[in-house]
Amino acid sequence: MSVTTTRAAAAAVLTAAAALTIAAPASAAPTENALPTQVREGLADLRAAAGDSLQSRLAVSAIEIGARTKAAGTYAQFAYAAPTFGCNGVTLTAASGSGGAAGTPTATGQLRFQATPAYTGFATGSGLNVAWLNVNNGASGVVPLDDLTEYNLPALAKAVDSGPGSVVAALWGTVTYPAATCFVAPTVGLFNVEPPTPPSAAGSAAPAPAP
Repeated sequence: MSVTTTRAAAAAVLTAAAALTIAAPASAAPTENALPTQVREGLADLRAAAGDSLQSRLAVSAIEIGARTKAAGTYAQFAYAAPTFGCNGVTLTAASGSGGAAGTPTATGQLRFQATPAYTGFATGSGLNVAWLNVNNGASGVVPLDDLTEYNLPALAKAVDSGPGSVVAALWGTVTYPAATCFVAPTVGLFNVEPPTPPSAAGSAAPAPAP
């Protein structure tokens, strides 16, 4: 990645992190020591798993800011579409996350991420990654978006076992096409994964009549 692209990626992730914190008063954002133990431990695990690349370190830094913001009571989806370089100049990659629920392809307790670059054609390779942290249970991970479609092409998607709770996530990486490689700058956001729905009272057996 060129120096210009790297600087643009850094600017993009800092802007995304700022968008998460803008709704919270400065005095409300806790320091890391004030964060719950599971969040501090989850951040430590993320730093170890993310590696030393600039993009991954920026992503984890943005997740840390997002975790503090969530602790201060704000909420958002991905801050904005990720600035993307190297394919048709500067474009945008739409990114989304959806929690699992009954009647959807994603299981309860999972969070599915999807990226959609603004580039015509079918992707032939995915170098996209997502780092995530559940601020309620401390679960975290860094995983590639390596799901495949029915035609064995990159789906640019991945479901993670986050468990119920509020999840801070960052998405970044590359997408390869036959004639171009798109460099996707990090974007960061907050997502809610609902707990399992308790069994309906209507489905339980009726009490036996009194003798």
